[in-house]
Amino acid sequence: MDYNIIKENILNNNKKTKFIIFLIIGAILFLAFGNFGKGEADKNGNHENIFDFEKYKNELSREAEEALSQIKGAGTVEVVLSFESRGKTVIARNSQSKVQTDTGSVESRETKENSDSVVVYGQGQNETPYVTEEKLPVPSGVLVIASGADDESVRLELYEAVRALYGISSHRIKVTNFKNENN
Repeated sequence: MDYNIIKENILNNNKKTKFIIFLIIGAILFLAFGNFGKGEADKNGNHENIFDFEKYKNELSREAEEALSQIKGAGTVEVVLSFESRGKTVIARNSQSKVQTDTGSVESRETKENSDSVVVYGQGQNETPYVTEEKLPVPSGVLVIASGADDESVRLELYEAVRALYGISSHRIKVTNFKNENN
């Protein structure tokens, strides 16, 4: 056996091994620092975690349109929803009160001190307020436009369905027919 051939094979294999090791280290570094920017996006508010009011409103309208169009004679249905608020998020708070009484003089004085802080989880830049409750917006008014609403019985069915669906007052529901294109 020739010692030089063995030495050359070892050196070539060693170069290949080094190349593979550097490639693996490079991939690990890329994955580690490639997600660095995504962490910043989450800190600034990842859009998947933020409540999208318009999307919610459109989805609620679409679902109502699909359901109401199933009523016999309703025909084509469009639903417009109005909301008084955009919902509510309740954040956990840690409240403390201190009362100090100074009885050293003739008159006693009482001092009240209140402190309120938001409860958070996570550490450092990843601190996030702890949400105890999220209330979705509730429709406060509904307009239903249906091609079959000129029939009184269909209009009544649509009206009652909306009342049952949203549980809102009767004076906040309007069911009407599409405008007549001939007029």
